[in-house]
Amino acid sequence: MIYSDGAVDGFDVPKSQSSKISPQASVVSATWTQSSGLLAVSNRGSISASSRKTPWQDLSKQGVNTDSVVDFEVCDGEKGLWMLGADGGVFSFGEIPFYGAVPGLDLGPVEAVSIAGRAFATGYWILLADGRVLPFGRADEFGGIKLKSNARAVSIASTPSGEGYWVVDAAGSVAAFGDAVSLGSLPHGPTPPIC
Repeated sequence: MIYSDGAVDGFDVPKSQSSKISPQASVVSATWTQSSGLLAVSNRGSISASSRKTPWQDLSKQGVNTDSVVDFEVCDGEKGLWMLGADGGVFSFGEIPFYGAVPGLDLGPVEAVSIAGRAFATGYWILLADGRVLPFGRADEFGGIKLKSNARAVSIASTPSGEGYWVVDAAGSVAAFGDAVSLGSLPHGPTPPIC
């Protein structure tokens, strides 16, 4: 488990694998990578790795002042990553291309919640809180989820082939698109899961 301050607990991960996140920021997403170990991104766009310095600069070092980063995706053998802002803006790091962002689509105000990359960093999907999935680059359009009132989508994950994805809502329902296989949903309980 990773906490908002970057501390790690359990799952056979030594405490030394915690990521160092500024006290003014909170972790919004994390993943495990071969070369960097635990890689975490904060709401302010800082990138932290547990085992070594990351090759990518923080948003603040690029002159971007934000506190609305919501997700990130490491791509193509760790050659780069995409960072997603709540407004649907995308920041590209490393050797992977930028394919566009939600603000360029003239959709009005939206709330982006998650990003998933297509195989070989050839595109990405952006999930909006209302369940819509927007494709960029060579990512195909497979659709989004229809939500019940007061429900919201929370996360998207692509299949290994990059020809489909799963979308999760706050109640734990999982929908499969493209070549994604439906594996059921998470058990519903009084506390919604976070992804």
